[in-house]
Amino acid sequence: MNLTTRIRLHWFDLRHGLPTAIRVLQRHLGLLSTIRVLLSFVWGSISSNPYAGIAANPRNPDAPLGPREHFTRHQLRPVLILDRALRNSLKMSQESALTLLTEVVAESGSRFIATQLKHPTEAQWKTMTTRERRGFTETILARFQNAEAEIITAPEHDVAFDVSFCHFVGLTHRLGRPDLAPLFCGADQHYYESSDNNITLVRQETLAQGDARCAFRFAFGDTTVQGADEFNR
Repeated sequence: MNLTTRIRLHWFDLRHGLPTAIRVLQRHLGLLSTIRVLLSFVWGSISSNPYAGIAANPRNPDAPLGPREHFTRHQLRPVLILDRALRNSLKMSQESALTLLTEVVAESGSRFIATQLKHPTEAQWKTMTTRERRGFTETILARFQNAEAEIITAPEHDVAFDVSFCHFVGLTHRLGRPDLAPLFCGADQHYYESSDNNITLVRQETLAQGDARCAFRFAFGDTTVQGADEFNR
């Protein structure tokens, strides 16, 4: 992961990620419990390494940490530490902690997507050449380094790509916490359901749910897209 990406991620954490998480915690826990959780979170960030004993590269244990794995570890780390802080400071059950984490990741992840993407309008998309459209999709994939994907052509969709490997899925499985992987899928859902960019996302298959791929399909405009009601089953 290069220096520019590191700076971009740390800036997001300070400017958007942490404030968003605090708002969600305070909304559900109140001020005093939120402070207790944050103190536990800070101590956990300083004193613990959630990746201790986990190979840097799942495909080659002897290889150094690659940029995609580094990117994913950076985004997953606060979730792991917050999960422990909720259970340690408030004696919260794992199920209750997961419910709260789901909302934290959905809102903070949605905010991350919003800061990284600038979607063309439907009118702009219609005037773009095939090359320009492909370039836009490649830009999307380049900014989200946790996924390895291939652009495809899919009927009835304006943008389509298949994710063949998700580092969130791989990493959470190696940590023994596969239940955390779908949280990051929820961030996509939250963003496209709550934004006003007039884009529909259909994703009926995800690696986090055990499918062979994450099938991302996007359509511009108000047109009803087949399968949209089954988004993120």
